[in-house]
Order: sequence, then structure tokens, then C-alpha cells
Amino acid sequence: RWIYDFGQNLTGRISLRVKAPAGTLLRLRYGERLDTGGELYVDNLRDARATDHYTCVGNPSGELFEPIFTLHGFEFVEISGKFPRDSIVSIKAQVISSRLESTGEFACDHMLINRLQDNIAWSQRSSYHGQPIDAPQRDERLAWTGPAQVFARTAAFNMDTAGFFSKWLEDIADAQRTGGAVPPVVPLPPGLDALDMDGGAGWSDAFLICAWTQYRCFNDKALLARHFDGMKRVVQRMRERANHFIRDDSRYADSGGYGDWLAADAGGHAYLDPRHGATPPDLLGTAYFCYSARLLARIAGVLGNLSDLERFEALANDVRMAFRKRFVTPDGELVSGTQTALVLSLHFGLLERAERKQALDRLVDDIKTRNTHLATGVLGTPFLLPVLTAGGQLALAYELLLQTSAPGWLYPVTQGATSIWERWDSWRQDTGFADPAMNSFNQTALGSVGEWLYQTVAGLDLNPDLAPEQNAYRHAHIEPQPPVGKGFPAGAPLRYAEASLDSVHGRFSSRWEIVDERFLLVVGVPANCSATVVLPNGKSEDVRAGIHEFEVRLQHD
Repeated sequence: RWIYDFGQNLTGRISLRVKAPAGTLLRLRYGERLDTGGELYVDNLRDARATDHYTCVGNPSGELFEPIFTLHGFEFVEISGKFPRDSIVSIKAQVISSRLESTGEFACDHMLINRLQDNIAWSQRSSYHGQPIDAPQRDERLAWTGPAQVFARTAAFNMDTAGFFSKWLEDIADAQRTGGAVPPVVPLPPGLDALDMDGGAGWSDAFLICAWTQYRCFNDKALLARHFDGMKRVVQRMRERANHFIRDDSRYADSGGYGDWLAADAGGHAYLDPRHGATPPDLLGTAYFCYSARLLARIAGVLGNLSDLERFEALANDVRMAFRKRFVTPDGELVSGTQTALVLSLHFGLLERAERKQALDRLVDDIKTRNTHLATGVLGTPFLLPVLTAGGQLALAYELLLQTSAPGWLYPVTQGATSIWERWDSWRQDTGFADPAMNSFNQTALGSVGEWLYQTVAGLDLNPDLAPEQNAYRHAHIEPQPPVGKGFPAGAPLRYAEASLDSVHGRFSSRWEIVDERFLLVVGVPANCSATVVLPNGKSEDVRAGIHEFEVRLQHD
């Protein structure tokens, strides 16, 4: 019995060359981790056998086994049977994924962050198989809509997802129920496809969010037109079921959805019960209701449908007013103090100026009370660092990114992770493996931080406010925000970062480094394109195609 370590969690199959007597039976088992005794860990696979059997022909020159009708999620393979020691001639892992060209690159001088970026790309590669599946290793492999939408923007940086998401949006349209409901997984498995399932806040909204993301990234206006009626039915269903514009009303047994799935402040379990620290489902639902209504208005504007633009903008305003009446107290406090509640209220523009400061201060206090740790789940995590950055808390955002204890992005990296874990605590040194009922070591959702690495650390943000007449990626906003200045200790934790993106018009790039307290920036803009460059001292300059260099003397507290 042999266990082979491939050093990378991946989705694919093995290519095994073996030389053994005829009739020799080999059993191959697959797993993501080893347990503390060095044995293959398979508890988290649930009912998936994740096992291949091969009976040798006995070819004296050797024979090749490649199980072409299956895929496995694995980093380790155990081969057992009665065979001579030298029977295994070679074994290779073959990575299988939808064929998506790599378009984006990110690197810096912090090795743990570089590994994090690699893990994000590997989880995307592992999960994208004609649909954005979750958990390629266990008995699931379903395309959950919530995790797909929060990761969509990061995915479009890493790879050319135009065709991939165009196809999956067709799947969503096919799966949409007559009344407008979008199920939580697309396609629906047999046995569930006759039910009027709705994914709820952040899940059913994926139809609009993913379509808008693809338009922003690839200028596919035809995609918006093709699915506009379906997206309207999503929002209209929200309106029909809302009680005074409050979504996920308790009158409906199927309301509530999946909440802020696996939020750290809910212990990773009680994701719908406010008594256990989770964000109230009606707050989540109403926040996303407002966001989707506003997105639909913008989509209507892109398509030149002014009547629907006005109609859904008015609906978004009504939902915002209802949100404020229900969830904002007279003294400007949000009724829920979870990090996700505060983050979504800020990011979706649900608060007034004075209230935004209160909410931001409360968010900062909560993070610091947790010894600078996040507590967000699938829905809150993508917006956490952007909200802190926009609120002038860049130092805290970097501190969260660089946190190496759980919960945090770099903790799995310090534990040898080669992909993004499903949970913040999939494995802990003090308690071991998390609940095997739901404990994948290869999923994309928490990798949504990749967008912030590209846009804030490297500073490469393309079409941040895409106007209807603009072509995708024709103009870039390049504003690197290095970890120096107000709130940062002396000696920046990063002194170099770069990112590039092969857009439909050519390669945009941003590369900065700190040398002798000087900030040096090199920007690349492709032909027939432009960029607005904003430097750490606040000065900005519009540039056109070519290579442009900038230098700024850094100021310290």
C-alpha cells in the first residue's frame, strides 16, 4: 500500500503505468489530506467512494491506466493490492478543467500572498467544469449560485470567462421557475427539478450579478438583452413576496435562503439564527433586493429601456427606504452589528453619510475586538476589504489580509493549503478537522479576495464605472494603494506588487515598488486605450497607449 503526494489539490485523474502479472487487482483511493497518523483522510468525502479499481492485463512491457470516465478532487492517492514493489512504473496527476485561457497575473514580495493568489487560481481551475461547481471531491459537485456570483469578478481577472459564464447563464435561464424563482443550484439535480425552489438572498440574485459582471468585463450587451426578461422576473418575484418591500418575510416557509453561509460569527453552523450571531435573513434579503433592483435599472439603461430604468430605480429607492425604516434606529445605528450586516449596508449604499461613519466605526471596533479577525461568510467576505478601503481604513484592511491565524485568508496557507478552503476552520491545529459533513478543501467562494488584490494592492481596476457607450476594458483606473502612510508601522509589509490583464484590447499592467522611500510606478496601456493613474499623493494623470513611469516621495506619520 502506497500513498502518493502530488503537492497540489486539484480536480482530474491519474495516469498510471504499471507492470504486473495478469489478474493483479489495484485499488486507487483519492483524498485531499492525510490525517494525523499519515493515513488518507476520506471522512469529508461523505458518500463518495472516490475509488478506482484496475485489473492488470499482464503486458510484459507494461500497461497504462487512465480512468477517462470520471474525475476526482485530490492531492493524495493511495494504491493498494497484492503486487511486487516495483510494479508501479510511474504515476502522474492530470489536471482536468474547462479550457479557459489565463488572462490575469498578480505577484508581490510577500510569499504567503503569492501562494494565496496561486490557491485562488487553482480552486477556480478545479471548480470550472462547464459550470462553477462546488466541492469537486465529495458527493456533490453542484453549481451553487451564491458562491459563483461572489467569485465571478475575481474569476474574470484570472481567466477568460466570457464563454463560460455566457453558457452558465443559459443554464440559469433554463432552470428558472415559471414564477421567476432561481434555484440555489443550477442545473437542478433530478428529483428537485419539479420544485419551485428559490435560492434566496445572494443566491437567486446571481442571475443579475453574473450577467452584469460579464457585461462589465466583456461588453456583451447581447447577453443582457437575451436575459433581461428573466432577470426582471427575478426582481418582480422579490417584489411580489416582499412585505412592505422587506424581502425574506417570515410568511413564506422557504424564505431566508442560505444567509451569510459559514460566517465565522455564527460558528460556521447557525447561519440563519440571529441568536447565534448570524446576520438576520430579512436584513440580508432586503439589502440584496435593493442591490438587484438597482442593477436591473442600470441594465435597462444600457439597453436603452428608459421606462424600466425609471421603474426599477424607483423600486430600489422604495426598498432602500423600507430597509432604513426597518433596520436603522432613530439614532442612526444598524439593528444588527454583524460584520456582514455593516459591510452590506455600507457597500450597497443603504445608509446616509452620518450613519455611514457610525457603521464604519462599529465595523472597525468589531474587527479589533476580535483581535483583528474577520467574521464574515460567503456574502460578506467579498466586500469587507473594499468597504474598509473606501472608508479610509486601508491599514486595517491590510492587517486583515496579512492575518495568519484563523479566521483569515493566510491561515490555510500557513497550514500547507494549495487551494481555497470551504471554511475558515477546515482544519485547526488545536481541534483538527472540522465537521466532515461539510468540509471541502477546494472551493472558490472565499477566494473572492482576489479582486481586491488586483484592484487595490496592484491598483489595476478596469471600467470601474462602465458607461453604456464604453467598450469593455477600453479605459482603466490605475490607483495602487501600498501599505504605507497613515496607520501603517514603519517598514511596509509589501514593497513591491504587480498585476497585468490581457483584455479584449490588449494587456494593461501596473507595477510598483518602494525604493529608498520612493514609490516607483510603471503602467502599461494597450493601443487605442487609456487610463487614469492616481498616485499615493493624490495626484492623477490621464495617459494613453504606451509605457508610463511615475515617481513619488512617500510621506510617513
